[in-house]
Amino acid sequence: MKAKTKRHYQKHLTPEQTEILHSLNQFRTTVENGTIDVWWLYDDGGLALLLPYLLTQNRSYLEGARLRIFTVSNHPSSSENEEKELAALLSKFRIQFDEITVVKNDDKDPKPETISEFEKLIQPFYIGSENDEFQEGLILEAELENNKDKTKRILKMSEFLRTYSSESNLVVM
Repeated sequence: MKAKTKRHYQKHLTPEQTEILHSLNQFRTTVENGTIDVWWLYDDGGLALLLPYLLTQNRSYLEGARLRIFTVSNHPSSSENEEKELAALLSKFRIQFDEITVVKNDDKDPKPETISEFEKLIQPFYIGSENDEFQEGLILEAELENNKDKTKRILKMSEFLRTYSSESNLVVM
């Protein structure tokens, strides 16, 4: 009996199976002219910077990729100083990078379309109060209210990611 070849199996794959197979194998081929974005949100000892840097080295699927570093500044007047401090830190770690961008946080609320998208995402899991049939994993109005500021910060961060990192091959936060 003749062994079936790889081509034989590929001919019989559905588009969904082909997409899954492609996504499983995406890390086996080197990305040409890749970009890695690191969002440095707090000092974690450098691990968030080291891992992406290692991925730019030889024998990685992102070998030779550009390494871009982003940080969010809540003080617009000190953004140039923050950029210099981050460059000094990267130099201390001996991490080579292509650019540093300090994003100024304007303390404005997220855009209405971002909030609307979020509300659409959580809608299947939302119940108004505990009087409704509460089950573990569902979101109560009280929880939304308690986490309102944190949710706004995260939604604002998602806007920054879409603005600056939507074309990147890898985003590390």
